Amino acid sequence: IQGIHESGAVNKLVSSRYYMLVIEPTNTDKSLPNFDAKGMVQKLHASKGKSGAAKIVIAYIDIGEAENWRYYWKSWWRKPTKWSRGDPDFLVTTDPDGWSGNYPVAYWDSRWKQIMIYDADSMLQRALNDGFDGIYMDWVEAYANKQVKAAAQSAGKNAAEEMINFIAEIRAHARKQNPDFLVIAQNAPGLVDGRPH
Repeated sequence: IQGIHESGAVNKLVSSRYYMLVIEPTNTDKSLPNFDAKGMVQKLHASKGKSGAAKIVIAYIDIGEAENWRYYWKSWWRKPTKWSRGDPDFLVTTDPDGWSGNYPVAYWDSRWKQIMIYDADSMLQRALNDGFDGIYMDWVEAYANKQVKAAAQSAGKNAAEEMINFIAEIRAHARKQNPDFLVIAQNAPGLVDGRPH
């Protein structure tokens, strides 16, 4: 996930025997807008994993937090504090684990959905355009964050249900373009077994 732009990093992955790779798209980082993610994916697809089949290449995307180093972060945006929302107000709070520059969001907000899914230059669309086989979604567990849950309640919504809906929208939109596109969630098993906390 880190350092993929450094000299030799992609070649190490090409020569690896892993059959699935989860990779930072890198060109979504404001400091590396010219990184050739599409070329990287093509190079990795041309290599084989232990199974003898072409490698499956997955893009890492944080769907539950805004990251202030991403291309979508505007200069006028004001970061939230632990107890007050930012501007735009879909920025709910600070990361509870202390990750600097990461801010849990109101993922049910249509503006966030545009950034993640529907804009022509959305995070999802970039992954599709670059040829990734799927996405690995971080911070799916946002629905369990106290401030996010409170923001959902104040909007008349259930945070867990909205996360399920959000993921369903991601999957549906992606599979219109690639029926085999993989949508992989990190953590949040409670959403699957019907026991969201």
